[in-house]
Amino acid sequence: MDCYNANDPRFRAESDSATIQNAIDATKTGECRTVVIPRYNARTGERRWVIDKTLLLPSDITVYLDDCFLTLADGVYENIFRNENMFGADALKPENEQHGIRILGLGDATLDGGKDNGLREQNWTPDKPLPITGCLILLNHVREYVLEGFRCQRMRYWAINQIGCRYGRIANIDFDFIDRRSNQDGINFRLGCYEITVGHITGVTGDDVIALSAFPCSRDKDLLPEGRSPDIHHIRIADVRATTVATVVALRTTDGAKIHHVSIENVTDIGKTVTKPWGVVRLGENNWFTNRPAKMGEMDNIVVRNIRAFGKGTVYLGGALSNAYISNIFAEGNTLYAVSTYQGVQTFRETGNEILPGASLKNVVIENVFYTGKSIYREHPEDRYTELTFPGERFGGCALDFRCLRDTDVIENVTLRHVHAREGAPLLLAKKGYGLYVEN
Repeated sequence: MDCYNANDPRFRAESDSATIQNAIDATKTGECRTVVIPRYNARTGERRWVIDKTLLLPSDITVYLDDCFLTLADGVYENIFRNENMFGADALKPENEQHGIRILGLGDATLDGGKDNGLREQNWTPDKPLPITGCLILLNHVREYVLEGFRCQRMRYWAINQIGCRYGRIANIDFDFIDRRSNQDGINFRLGCYEITVGHITGVTGDDVIALSAFPCSRDKDLLPEGRSPDIHHIRIADVRATTVATVVALRTTDGAKIHHVSIENVTDIGKTVTKPWGVVRLGENNWFTNRPAKMGEMDNIVVRNIRAFGKGTVYLGGALSNAYISNIFAEGNTLYAVSTYQGVQTFRETGNEILPGASLKNVVIENVFYTGKSIYREHPEDRYTELTFPGERFGGCALDFRCLRDTDVIENVTLRHVHAREGAPLLLAKKGYGLYVEN
């Protein structure tokens, strides 16, 4: 392999970050566009590389993580990898879009967040670095990129964050983080991401494993490429075996942005974390808005197939959903439901929004549902979603739970068919007046 090696004496510098950065910078003018970071660090004699300053990647570069261990230094507010144009002058102009960035792991390659620095959205103030400086990999305005074949652990914030990115592939990523802290997501798609494939994802995260979040009133709007729609679309997610204290795959859109043409297939909750997930797949959100939640048509053309849960819930519906197909849903073990609109009424502490449960549905097919689960008891005092009950009612679990619908919700052309449940569990619990019934 013709490449630059981070152990090459020509690149030796005062720190691991500077040493690797020298090798990366050499690709811009040298004979090769590939950098290898090996397991052994010749500068320190150790089998790890300590990153105290973000490694900035140019276009047309391949970085091989050759069985190596990269960890963030204590106390820093840095990413491990970021594309070099981000935060630069005119970085969001169309002509400054970066391309061809590839981070490829070999062997037991690991990106490690190290010791937590305490930076959170909840305690952020303008005098502090942005929380996204805690992401292990941060890409903005990048096309035709690949992230593949490594582990992410001890995330300080999200592991992989993409804003305004397109034509990418993320595959064979393993996560290893089980602390009960918010915002330790795995893979995040933010405003303006499209035509990206995600596959073969495993492990445990402290928040959503994969999240598509179209929030145009968030700080993400300042990082949206010029002329780019805030919508997230044409995302393909398949073959995920993971668990979390939140949701394995979550789609959220508010304030007029859209999420459309998304497929989610072959997702299994492996159920090995401190609490079981609220749902394996979440479609829609009645929170995280500044002006308004989603309207009909703003989450559209969604396919969800082959979802298996052993924890709390399986497929959760909120907001508004149209032209969707949900099929082959298996709710086993301690699951409460296969498909549900339930969420406890609350005022969310981070946004001040009153969250009302429910979802508007139009042209939605839900079929081939199999519920064999049983309702579970409260497992943890912080786990407010474990018991799905109404006052004075003991909830024993069911296949489809549409008891919670808002007065403003519209249910139009919704088909529920081929629904099966264990003996004693209802096929459908639904609020009266919305015309929901099962065709078996």
